[in-house]
Amino acid sequence: YGYGGAIAASAYLYLQKTSGVAKLHATALAFYGVRLCAYLLLRGATTEMRPIKAKSASVPDRLKRLPLLSGCAALYAFLAAPLRVTAAGQATDAVKLLVKASFASFGVAAVADAWKYVAKQLNGKDHLVTGGPFFFFRHPNYTFEVLGWLLSFAAAISAAAPVSKHVPALACSALGAFGIFGVLAGEAAAGLEKKQLEKYGDSPEYQKWVARTWAGPMMGAPKVMPPRRVTDTFERVAWSR
Repeated sequence: YGYGGAIAASAYLYLQKTSGVAKLHATALAFYGVRLCAYLLLRGATTEMRPIKAKSASVPDRLKRLPLLSGCAALYAFLAAPLRVTAAGQATDAVKLLVKASFASFGVAAVADAWKYVAKQLNGKDHLVTGGPFFFFRHPNYTFEVLGWLLSFAAAISAAAPVSKHVPALACSALGAFGIFGVLAGEAAAGLEKKQLEKYGDSPEYQKWVARTWAGPMMGAPKVMPPRRVTDTFERVAWSR
């Protein structure tokens, strides 16, 4: 919940002091954060994918997690950085279009999560979801989340005039956009691709589905399934949508 909550909270702060396209941009990010938290809460309450329970740990063990937690906190802040640019920059037609496209992409990702959730509730957790958004995309939730964040960054670039005034915020925005791209395309989507190949690889239905669909932006997904890599509970739950 930290990810969605941080994005929603950051967007809420901008909602209080912006108007026009900047307010729409903040609304898009607030929608993303609130929707993600609501989905994870629903999934945790109605499926086997329960929220992670805190485990007792020694002080040295907790300190070892500080670099990871600091990196996550920085990423969340960088993802909200485009709001600073659109709030102070130019509200051109291009900026408006990019913000609306970003909002729409987050909406499609939400529809994809909902479609998959309902399909698995009706047909069982082992059901291969191939309908709705999954008819054309193998991982539409990740694909359109990536697109939404890249478009949010693009909106900031388009709004930055003069660029020299917004260099720090643009630099942070770039780190956020490419950081989340690495997480979603390099870890989440690629990991799910491997998992599905292992689980459904011999199924004719799966093979036909793969032949007609696009996996979306992805880094490091092999065609042949390697030996299963052991992941910790945090990674498995956080990126298994």
